[in-house]
Amino acid sequence: MTAARPPGVEDFPDLLRLRGPDGPCGLFSDCGSWLAVTWGERALLELHDTLDNRVHLLDLGAPARLRTVWADRLEASLASGAETAAAFAGDGLLVIDYRHGRPPAPSCDLPFSVERTGEGSWRIQVGEGLEPPPPDLFARRRRAWNERFARAFASFRGGGARDRLLLARAIATLLWNRRAPRRGLPDAGIIPSPFAYRGFWAWDSWKHAHALARIDPALGLAQLRAQFFGEDEDGMVPDTVMPDPAANNHRNTKPPLAAWALDELRRAGAAAAEVAPLRRRCAGQLRWWSLHRRARGEAFYRYGGVDGGTAAWDSGWDDSARFAGARLDPHGKWRLFALHCPDLHAYLHQEFAAMARLYGAAGLERGAWEERAGRTARLLGRLWDPERGAFCDHDPQGRSTGVLSAACWLPVWSGAAQPRQAESVRRLVLDPRHFGTPVPFPSLAASEPAFDPDGYWNGGVWLDHAAWALAVLGEEGAAARERLLAAVAALPSFYECLSPLTGRPCAGARPAVAQFSWSAAAVVEILTTHPSRR
Repeated sequence: MTAARPPGVEDFPDLLRLRGPDGPCGLFSDCGSWLAVTWGERALLELHDTLDNRVHLLDLGAPARLRTVWADRLEASLASGAETAAAFAGDGLLVIDYRHGRPPAPSCDLPFSVERTGEGSWRIQVGEGLEPPPPDLFARRRRAWNERFARAFASFRGGGARDRLLLARAIATLLWNRRAPRRGLPDAGIIPSPFAYRGFWAWDSWKHAHALARIDPALGLAQLRAQFFGEDEDGMVPDTVMPDPAANNHRNTKPPLAAWALDELRRAGAAAAEVAPLRRRCAGQLRWWSLHRRARGEAFYRYGGVDGGTAAWDSGWDDSARFAGARLDPHGKWRLFALHCPDLHAYLHQEFAAMARLYGAAGLERGAWEERAGRTARLLGRLWDPERGAFCDHDPQGRSTGVLSAACWLPVWSGAAQPRQAESVRRLVLDPRHFGTPVPFPSLAASEPAFDPDGYWNGGVWLDHAAWALAVLGEEGAAARERLLAAVAALPSFYECLSPLTGRPCAGARPAVAQFSWSAAAVVEILTTHPSRR
């Protein structure tokens, strides 16, 4: 890396660990392949079919003496003296270049072929049904990856080597988690994690797409199209869009942030012809929210589902104490929590403002969207709890629950808070009694009775909400930002959520999943500035 060249793949050897003491914590993939690879214990490589949840072993007759993980390939020096490099040529096709005086003798229960490519060199292809890869496959993949690195690092605003490595890891995690169209998935997108999730989750998709504006805007647009593919005729976007459409979850949705992501992609240069159909999808989704997530005669919106469990999923805060004991009110086929929540209205405020920008950029009338954004900002003012000095959930009678959660800073993030409210929230967020914990920004304040550092949404640190907290704090958050990034950098992978006390992955009833995409997306947000704002 020089002053004339931005950081590239070659600057980050051993980018991510693939195995830890407890087994795999990383799965290398590329080209949208549903087949993903990690170092093996009983063989050189484990090949994970992340669609059908099967593991295949690939052995080359000798164990590895030295192993290197790059963003675009895995390299291993074998005890036999052979040198190997593995990369993907497409969905389900792994290519291994093998250099040794004697030919390889691979064993694998997947189809494979061996071709001599020169003196002392062979190419092994594992997989079937694809065109033979080009001779310069490895050079092509390196160029493609370096284009993404160059785009992201052009807006880098981090510190030294640690932050550069974190951004490189985040780019790799997102692109390793890309999956090509298969079965009921008509477009490419990023799954939340190869260890637990086989489809696309709406809330995750919006966050992935927003971050991809800094890395690969075309993939960001594909992510939105893939999620909206499940949108029904009323405009409801299902919680999940799965390879098997029968498994799509229409019992609840997730908070709307699609227009926020689409507007970011527009600013990154997405063509008007690609933005327009997605803008219409966003409008349909917001219409659905107005019809199906507001009780009759109410201005406020609510989370809901077909029962209490799915209503909590609707919020994204699956197990949160925020909803403990909350009444469910019938609304057609839905059951809505009897709560008016600041996070939901902050998302909607952000969405309406983004729609105004999208309409304005297209030369369309934006006034109605601006009016809705203003109306939502006024509603958020009614969710202020002066005794707590924060935005809190309120019941329909206007009584605050007083629960301090990560939702309290989202109205400041969306731009709806008054200056005195924003200042009060910033003090609260930095206070070590509440959210200024050793690893900052727990989902539930450390002062809350239900706080559990391993408690998923009852105390775990989620990096998306942490990124929004840092956006709220600005320069005041420099010390908290350093503590947060130090904790993230100490781990072998990006995890779903972290303990605010130790920085370890949450290990409660729902242990945190490794190689988690929205955590990587949040790191991209923290360490880069959008190109249009440089």
